[in-house]
This record gives sequence, C-alpha cells and structure tokens, in this order.
Amino acid sequence: MSFPLPLTPPNTPARSLTSLHPRTAKNLLDARQRLLDSSAYLAHPNFRDRVEWVRDGKAHKLVMKVDKPASASTSTADNDDENSSSTPEMAILSVIVIISSDNFWMSSDAGWRGPTKITKTFAQVKPSCTGERPNLETLGDDFDIAISNLKWLQDQAATHGFREKKGPLIGNPGMPRIKVRHTLFEVSFLSLDFTARS
Repeated sequence: MSFPLPLTPPNTPARSLTSLHPRTAKNLLDARQRLLDSSAYLAHPNFRDRVEWVRDGKAHKLVMKVDKPASASTSTADNDDENSSSTPEMAILSVIVIISSDNFWMSSDAGWRGPTKITKTFAQVKPSCTGERPNLETLGDDFDIAISNLKWLQDQAATHGFREKKGPLIGNPGMPRIKVRHTLFEVSFLSLDFTARS
C-alpha cells in the first residue's frame, strides 16, 4: 500500500501532517496505526523484544519470537514437542519511507543492458530502489527509530571481529536510506501431464 508523500528539499523543517489534505493525513495515520498494531513495524517501541535471529544452516534468519505459554499444568516434555514442531514465523519488516529518485531501478527491466560480472543473465536482475526519511512530523521520527533498529539488527547478526557491515542501509550517516531489492524471477519446477484421456 502506498500513499503519495510530498517531496521536500533536504534540511527543511518537518511539516505537520495537518498541513496535508485531510484525507491524505488520515490515510497516513491509519496506515501508521495498522503498522504499530502489526508485529514487525521497525519503529515500534518494543520492536527489539519481538524479533530474534535464528541459525538456519550457514545463514541466519530473522524470525518473530514465540510467546511461551505460562501454563504450569502442561509438562515440559509436551512443551518441547510443541516448540520443536512449530516453525518460527519469518519477520516481515515494515517502515514508512519516501521512495528516492536516486538509484531508482524499479523499472520492469531494472536498467538491464546486457551481461555483467554480477548479473550474467536477465533472470538474475534484481530491480532496486531506496527509501528515505519522510519530511513529516511523526513519520520522520518513526524513520529515525527504524534506522536505529536496523543498525541494531545488523549488530546482532554481525560476525564477531568484523567492523565493516553490509546491509540494507546506504548513504551517508546523516541522511541514511534503506535499499530495497526485488527478484524478478523465481525458480519453479512445473510438471505438466499431457496424457490423453479416453
């Protein structure tokens, strides 16, 4: 879901939501409230208590923490069976941003100009764009909290001893942006049965 946010030159004072058309302001506030009510809004005050990294083979995945039942009547063996059978829910993170015109490659061909060292075929192309801080009260503050939480997530998953981290944050520290990438194609194995029926 997206709502058009006004583009504002950098270093201008944040605008009040009340300066927008009433319907636009209401839609933005309603969307923000739905995100706050959801489980993985990056600007939620309790975000860090709701997610955790889990090891999956050689990789780490960000999942939602499972609330453990406080029932004392259930035995420990029963709880272990329940926990082992339930797969953690992947964390789907949300944040409200303005799509930046810088490094915008969300076109249908993602700017494909032929094979390169990184993308040898068109099937490997990943359109990308960056989201920057909305220049609106409340939403700009949420973006700052989201950036802080993204940095915290990177620190939690970083390999000990390595200082340089690669992740979704780009740009200078004073005006960070969040990079978003989307795979155009997924590998799919389809079996078709052309058996004639009589």
